[in-house]
Amino acid sequence: MTVFQKSTEVPIIHTVDRGEFDHFLADKAVKNGCCIKLGEEVIDFESSNNSVTVKTEKHKYNAKILIGADGIRGLVHRRIIGKAPILKILGYELEKKCRPEEDQGNNEAYRS
Repeated sequence: MTVFQKSTEVPIIHTVDRGEFDHFLADKAVKNGCCIKLGEEVIDFESSNNSVTVKTEKHKYNAKILIGADGIRGLVHRRIIGKAPILKILGYELEKKCRPEEDQGNNEAYRS
């Protein structure tokens, strides 16, 4: 089995713990005026030039943007590509436990 390995002086890729990162992003979003609704599955959305209407099984919401963070086979992605096949999915993962104050790099994502 051939394994590709390359060492560099500076990191060429950064990954995060999804649970911690998702919580971090949600916290920042709420602090900046977003309203996060849990327990409501998105069943449809309609977009216009200046807004998007998101429909759940419980309500309709209007917003300026829709972030399609529902995965490669999620509703948003499926609506964008239609029935076109997904030809290739690449993924890389590396787990590194650290706190922002322990990070030796210069990662702007952790800055307030």
